[in-house]
Amino acid sequence: TIYSYGSSLHDLLMSSGAQVRSYAVGGTTSLQWADNDYSVPKNFFDKLNMYIIDETGKKSSTLEKQGLAPLKEEFKPDIIIISLGTNIIGQTGQARILRIEKANQLAKMAQQDAKCYWIGPPKTTDEKLRPLLDQTIQEIKDAVSPLFCTFIDSNTLTDETKLDDKIHYNKEGGQDWAQKVFDELKKEGLNLNSPSTTATITGSSTNLFSRLQKCNNIVIGVIGASNTKEPSYVKYLRLLCPDSTF
Repeated sequence: TIYSYGSSLHDLLMSSGAQVRSYAVGGTTSLQWADNDYSVPKNFFDKLNMYIIDETGKKSSTLEKQGLAPLKEEFKPDIIIISLGTNIIGQTGQARILRIEKANQLAKMAQQDAKCYWIGPPKTTDEKLRPLLDQTIQEIKDAVSPLFCTFIDSNTLTDETKLDDKIHYNKEGGQDWAQKVFDELKKEGLNLNSPSTTATITGSSTNLFSRLQKCNNIVIGVIGASNTKEPSYVKYLRLLCPDSTF
């Protein structure tokens, strides 16, 4: 939120009459926000601030970082908008699997007593990250939607010619991205007409931050040959609904 995308989206939401708080911590993934724990990687977050924009638009920062759960308990939002994903792209092996699973947990946490929207990672021209962008977007999307959050794909909303350093967007690029995200949010049913509506944005400073009520006995069949690969979303349903049949 300390970059133009986050502050611009905050302003757009406020201009619609919502009470908005925005939170951001650089370098974070779903791991920190879901676990309320900034000890991993070791010492990485020790001197990094959490950046905050409050309901009046005032900006502040603190070393006392929090995850989604305590922030949600304090603000009790009706709407939660999460923008996360770029810092997952470069992860590999078990570290990547863990962060995708934490995205699932974070989305599940967000949608409890609130409407959740998840904004995926934007275009990047970084040579190491770009080949993995589409895969990461799909993995996050499968983990968070449609059960918990409405997913919005930033890859189609961002202009890579407006990047500052192959990953972070310049002021104009961030503003354009925020406007397009805001337009997509409205298309997806975001309603800020009620004066009591509140919204919380969580995420990293790189990018910024429907419900399954009961598992019951969900049955999912995979159509095709016996060696058909199981859809990735089934893995997350197994985690969520261990007593169900798949």
